[in-house]
Amino acid sequence: QKRASNQLLMIDIDIRRLCLNLLPIVPSFHPSHKSSETSTSGPRQHHQQRTTTMGRITIFSADGCPHCRRTQAALRAKNLPFVKISITQYPEKRDDMIALSHRISTPQVFFNTRHVGGAKETMALLEEWETDQSRGYRNARERYADEIERFADPTNERFAVPTGEPVKVDAGPPRGREEYSIVLPWSKEKTTVLEMTELLKRVLPSQSIHRRMTLHHLCFTLEEAIRALENQYAGISSDDAVQFFHHLIQQELIVPVESNFTSSTPSLQQQANVLYRLQCHAEPLTLNTYRVWKEDLQGVTPAQLLYHLCNLMSQIQHAISNDEGQIDYTAGKHHPLYPIFEEATCALQKVELKQMNDKEKKAFGINLYNLMIKYAFIKVGAGDSDYNRLIFFNRVSFRVGPHTYNFQDWENGFLRGNRKAPYAMSLQFSAKKQDPRLELMVQDVDERLHFALNCGAQSCPPVNYYTAENLNQELKMAAAAFCEDEGNVTIIDDDNDKRELKISKIFSWYKSDFVENAKQYPTQVLTYLMSLKKQKLQRVMDSAQREMQQVKVSFLPYDWSTGALHIETFNVNVWKVQERRGPLQKMMASTSSPSPTKNRKTIQMRKTSMPTAELASP
Repeated sequence: QKRASNQLLMIDIDIRRLCLNLLPIVPSFHPSHKSSETSTSGPRQHHQQRTTTMGRITIFSADGCPHCRRTQAALRAKNLPFVKISITQYPEKRDDMIALSHRISTPQVFFNTRHVGGAKETMALLEEWETDQSRGYRNARERYADEIERFADPTNERFAVPTGEPVKVDAGPPRGREEYSIVLPWSKEKTTVLEMTELLKRVLPSQSIHRRMTLHHLCFTLEEAIRALENQYAGISSDDAVQFFHHLIQQELIVPVESNFTSSTPSLQQQANVLYRLQCHAEPLTLNTYRVWKEDLQGVTPAQLLYHLCNLMSQIQHAISNDEGQIDYTAGKHHPLYPIFEEATCALQKVELKQMNDKEKKAFGINLYNLMIKYAFIKVGAGDSDYNRLIFFNRVSFRVGPHTYNFQDWENGFLRGNRKAPYAMSLQFSAKKQDPRLELMVQDVDERLHFALNCGAQSCPPVNYYTAENLNQELKMAAAAFCEDEGNVTIIDDDNDKRELKISKIFSWYKSDFVENAKQYPTQVLTYLMSLKKQKLQRVMDSAQREMQQVKVSFLPYDWSTGALHIETFNVNVWKVQERRGPLQKMMASTSSPSPTKNRKTIQMRKTSMPTAELASP
């Protein structure tokens, strides 16, 4: 009887294989497979369509998400068709994704109505499908046909594919007359700060020049600038070029390097050798100083501005990622949107933090931190050692309103309500020095922000976009997603009475945010967990309590690698705009380094040798 059942099973499988080979293989879902249908989803009413094909893999994704791209590539590689629903192009579908998956990160993958999970869970399942031969399937396509395709499509309207026009990416703050503020005096033509800055970057001879025991980088003399302008605009006189140069100084596209600068129109005869520098090169470690922003935001909220910046970065990130989701950060600077993004970030100089409430500050602060990490990785690279990471978090900064914050300032000062950074001896903002940023920081600190901040490391939580309106629910889901991941929280309960809770080092670095003492870790982690994992930890805690023991707590290794395809190694010495250099150092540099007339970014600096120590924090 058993042999007969097995024979019938093999015959059934052979018939399925034959049918499968007769069917055309569809590489991905196509709109022609859908029929129009009007439906209502909650309070929103919009036109949607339902597929007529049997079975479906649905991916809720976000444009520019490397994990989404990797998941889609894996499905294509195994010849599995899928439906992609972009929550970037159709923001209303984000609520549907959250309701179906109870998660806010992308991608979220469904096999019909079964929730598979994110990229990691999907990749693991596909690998299992490929290697598991116990059910008689020769490949993942055969298993798809049997377990997904032969069943009816989901009828839940939350899975419906939207058919309306996708939302247009926000163009950002409306630009007034200040946008065309650069006037060519000989023709009265106008151009934008962005266009003129990019032109000046190409034509001005930015180089390293030694003056008074100081080596100044990325600068040029007045005489060199005038000659470059005369070459660029054929036929203009030296007087016109000098007048235009003065106009560029007034508009703050060009800044003086030396302290002997006078605000009057420069004289070519008397000040030919005075040094100047482009504003976009003036503060290389302060990210959003491409220009000095003079325009008003004209009714655009900080959240709207930040959403626009995130959309720009998402487009850049999508273009410089491969199908595996790996990002080539070195290619970011060459993307045509990059200078547009750089200029747009300068609008943050007009943001008023004091006008926000606490929820708005938290959502804005988390989103800005995650965005600026990506920006920094493109512009200055990432640290490859504990020492370089420590310098990176303390030296790379950005400007919000009139104040400048490095990553430590923003996380530990602004978002954590001025608390000590890991391994620090003092508070982030000094009350003795009357730091004006103390008045702007978050007052009601939420420890779950640590499940939302991403410093670019592999062990960091995934990047999501947070809103002030739904912040509590979004942080709740972020905490659950982080702690449900075995790489962040592992519960050991074996037959040898070994009970152990292994948790991310984030809990150790920011212990004061989570617990008062280490004994409270299991109870605190329990509040973030859901479903079966929560039940498992509760059993472990109950068993330990019955035996009058404590659950052992240890910390998991933290993976600081970025997972990038290509990324520059951050070296703070490379980004100095000037450095003290006496006769001896000048002589040594002339014999061991490239000519100082070359772009200073090509100068190879000797790396500082430091002992390895666990100093950096996310």
